[in-house]
Amino acid sequence: MFTKEEKEKAQYFKFSLHPLEELEYFLKPRFLSVIDQDTSLNNTKILQTMIPKQILLFWHDAIPSGEVQKSIDKIRQYNDGYQVILFNEQSAGEFIQRHYGQDLYRLYERRCVHPSMKSDLFRMCYLALNGGVYVDIDINCHHSLKEIFNTYSFDCFLFFSRGKPCCIDNDFIVCQPNNPIILASIEKIRENLTIERSFSSVWECTGPGAVSMAVLELLMQKILSDNEEKSPLGGLLLVCHDLAKRAYGHVEMEYKKTAAGNWRSFHFPRQLYQL
Repeated sequence: MFTKEEKEKAQYFKFSLHPLEELEYFLKPRFLSVIDQDTSLNNTKILQTMIPKQILLFWHDAIPSGEVQKSIDKIRQYNDGYQVILFNEQSAGEFIQRHYGQDLYRLYERRCVHPSMKSDLFRMCYLALNGGVYVDIDINCHHSLKEIFNTYSFDCFLFFSRGKPCCIDNDFIVCQPNNPIILASIEKIRENLTIERSFSSVWECTGPGAVSMAVLELLMQKILSDNEEKSPLGGLLLVCHDLAKRAYGHVEMEYKKTAAGNWRSFHFPRQLYQL
């Protein structure tokens, strides 16, 4: 049961000027299934999951650069038994058009104005239909990715990062098909690409900011209904991003040194909805 104060906080969440700043307050086991530390390093029991054994990757060009291909090769090397699937901007767009229709495809083509935005939307669309594992391509894989999640029970596994900004990350996702968190993330990205408002960055519009808002909005519904059993958040597991080191480290690739490759250096259009 949630307290009166918690329900009031949930009720007025939609009026918050800075709703993402509320996430730090709600990243607690009382509200969400959160693991702040690597609590299972000594747990050797491997759990059987229903997660499809496929790893999704995205690279905007049809032919990856040398450093990107090296990353792909290492992911394949350390993930025996998993099908590694690589999409590019064109093939990802064709997937969205085929499975989600012309309207979402048009948003992908016209309003996802940076490759990171296209990747943000596509990974959710693919995982919603097929499930599996998604990981950003700029990594140095040194163990199987399953080492990160195979001692936990979940339907959807996401990392989170504390600090400023605090967020639920989208650079590593593990889920079953038709997961409500992934579906909600697609709808939040769709909303952000169509609503008449300004966004400060790719991060806020289609990236971790959008995923964080999707989860927060589902959580507010859960608090207001006070119904734990029917909440779509039941199978969500949020784990501190430090656990990534079980299987990989981040690589600062050459493409990130340009605005075309790094969303942080990209001048985000203020009136995206007019494109």
